[in-house]
Amino acid sequence: MYSLFTRPDSELTNYKNSTLDAATGLIILPNGSPCFEQADEILHWIPNPMKRTIRNEYAFEEEFDRRKKMLRLLARSLNGCRGRMRTLEDGINYISILNVFGWYPYGHLFDSLQKLYHAISRVPEPWKILHSDARRIVDFEGHMCKLGIARERLLWLREPAIVPSLWVSPWQAAPTDFNPKIYDWVYDSYVSEKKPSSDTLLYLSRNHVRPGSRSVLNESDVLKVLLAKGFTLVTGDETVEETTRLFSNAKFVTGAHGSSFANTIFCPEHCKILEFCAYNRPDRSFYHKYKRCQDYTFRLVSGDSEANINIPVSEVLDTLLA
Repeated sequence: MYSLFTRPDSELTNYKNSTLDAATGLIILPNGSPCFEQADEILHWIPNPMKRTIRNEYAFEEEFDRRKKMLRLLARSLNGCRGRMRTLEDGINYISILNVFGWYPYGHLFDSLQKLYHAISRVPEPWKILHSDARRIVDFEGHMCKLGIARERLLWLREPAIVPSLWVSPWQAAPTDFNPKIYDWVYDSYVSEKKPSSDTLLYLSRNHVRPGSRSVLNESDVLKVLLAKGFTLVTGDETVEETTRLFSNAKFVTGAHGSSFANTIFCPEHCKILEFCAYNRPDRSFYHKYKRCQDYTFRLVSGDSEANINIPVSEVLDTLLA
């Protein structure tokens, strides 16, 4: 399913006078046809925009064809409105890192940021970055600043627009994964302390994200024990600087599966990670994500109908001391 996410990482394409859909990131060429070669997110992975889920490999081709048909309809609709669309300023090269959701789920933020690696060094000046709604990302501008991108370079695309000169780099890895070379670029850009002390103990909480769904039922008991042991509670509301400092100095990280585990890419090599996930909603995306730390345990536990779980505190402490 993810085979098309392994194109040559040097690929960078310029499109002239194309239409760019803010909601999906779909590029519509001047002739009105959708640009399928840059639609990997929609065609090969994320089910939400198409309201469908690919259940198995045998259903993939049928679903693939269905999605292409829907994108053709979307392109036709947007092309019909082209005469009333805003045209972005000419003379500027625009780099697209739009997300298929129209906003950035934090666990997938780095999927989009990887697209910048080749673009910002090769796209001719002057250039700006077209991005999706980033209001759900804490300190989005801080993330961009880490990559050397000033606020003045950023332009939030809120509605479909005609882009005189659009530059696109395709996905560099499978969803939530990392191209190893680009990983080093991101790590070195974010982590200023090159020799972390590896002394922080982190508990990643997500009970406040979607209360009653994918939460930890016994979190109050878990926190009572772990905070007494010197753990730091991480909620996801931390700034980029604080997040990077905590994870790059981590000795041990644990919690229920959630987007904060994306930050384990900053953990040092000898950190221990213990992630709990409900049997009825298994997701190993962060476990498989390319990273320095290799001592990563992914643990499936019983979950209720909403994938809420109990975390066995004794197992956390045993893993910490092992």
